[in-house]
Amino acid sequence: MEENSMSDLDELMRIAISHELKPGEESIPTKLLSLIEKEINPIQKLSDIDQANVFFEAIDKQFALDFVRASGRIPTDEELNRWVLLIRWISNGIQEWKPQNDLKYHKLTALFFAVEYCDIQNTFWECFSENYPKNKELAHVLMNLLGNIKHNFISTECMQPYIWEREAVEKFALADAKADWITVDEIWGSVTNASRPNLFIRQAVKFLYYFGLDHLKKASDNVRQVLIAKQIIESLNVSQRMQLACQSENPYIHFVCVYTTFYDQRETLIDATIENMLVKVLSKIALDEAQWKSWMHVFNQYPLRREDMQAALGMTLAFAPSTAISVYVKTIILNQTDASDASRNAVAKCLRVFSKNATPEVRKVLWETAYRRWKEWNFGLTESSDNIFRITYSEIDYAVVAYIVECMTNEKRAGIIDELKNNFFTLDNSWHASKSEYFTAHYKIFSELQIYLHANNCTDVTGEDLLISSNSCYLADTQNHDYYSIKLNN
Repeated sequence: MEENSMSDLDELMRIAISHELKPGEESIPTKLLSLIEKEINPIQKLSDIDQANVFFEAIDKQFALDFVRASGRIPTDEELNRWVLLIRWISNGIQEWKPQNDLKYHKLTALFFAVEYCDIQNTFWECFSENYPKNKELAHVLMNLLGNIKHNFISTECMQPYIWEREAVEKFALADAKADWITVDEIWGSVTNASRPNLFIRQAVKFLYYFGLDHLKKASDNVRQVLIAKQIIESLNVSQRMQLACQSENPYIHFVCVYTTFYDQRETLIDATIENMLVKVLSKIALDEAQWKSWMHVFNQYPLRREDMQAALGMTLAFAPSTAISVYVKTIILNQTDASDASRNAVAKCLRVFSKNATPEVRKVLWETAYRRWKEWNFGLTESSDNIFRITYSEIDYAVVAYIVECMTNEKRAGIIDELKNNFFTLDNSWHASKSEYFTAHYKIFSELQIYLHANNCTDVTGEDLLISSNSCYLADTQNHDYYSIKLNN
């Protein structure tokens, strides 16, 4: 075999496939096959991590490729030869596979497990699909298997689950059956961490994707379990899973695709293509009022947790029904924040895209809804014991400023500013039960003034950044008086 002088592993599978395509011997993983043939339900066994480890040890004892995987180094000629012989057996086996010759799927399980073992760079099916025609019988069988597979939580006889674990599983199962995404989100971590991935499902998904996304779409149409949808989605990279979600009409695929992709943003890389696909998925959901409410509860209560979704969400809202816009505004949890708060920036990222793409009529719907919400929120001062001791802001200030700029007349804005200034200068005429209550009244007025006075400096909601920066502070001739400066600093 020719000397391999590559500096990385990116093209290693293609080289192995090119060698494999030449006439030659193949190497059968006899020990692996022997173990799998003893199983009554071999596919299900691949969900058992202990049993999967037994299978792994059997194949690695024969081919000894694990240390190549672990080190990431280029294999020697001898190692590459063992690898090619195994790939040749896999390739021939997949091409020749017939359901009537493998009724209990023993060989198919062995083939897919061998792919899992030797696919060092996760490129086997891509390379394979480029060099071989489709095995339509195998595709048909995998579509049926994937569409009908069910998830069962695994328990062992020697270790009974804690009561809280059992209750969590029961709660999750009920929410799963109802497509109750809010409850699914609440207990996602405690339940999904106990779910064991099935290696067969992973390879079946990849096979169907590379031999035609329509096959995978049809196979996943009937999936009605979150954890099966999760295994399907996590078998694909971000671009592939978003392609599936765009084609699918299955709410489980939609939700799980977006949820798992943006669950941990540190691991998600979003480019313009993926963002456009996310817009397509969100736009589908926005047309279903019940689904959209659940989605906004999960994805929009804390916008900073889904910062990478904000631009796509803004584009979706620009063409969404007014009911969807209202739900978006009302699901954001409002807090007393600083001007530099990252959550404000996340919402602003969404609304900048929205304002540039929505019509004036659509913008007005969002701005008016946000302004009403802001007024009702009243800086979180819902109880007499609530206080603020600084100028404070909210997550939706961008939309509130936009309302004042685009929907409020100059006369009304000036009247409100004059009223707030008058309230400030006459505040001493009222009785305050405590110093805290006095400061709260002052800083509430200052906080409101920030919004209106900043709006005075803005004229175009589509071309300007309406978010008040951390460096801005509008005093409106209130604290310029020595008397008030001394009072507020004591």
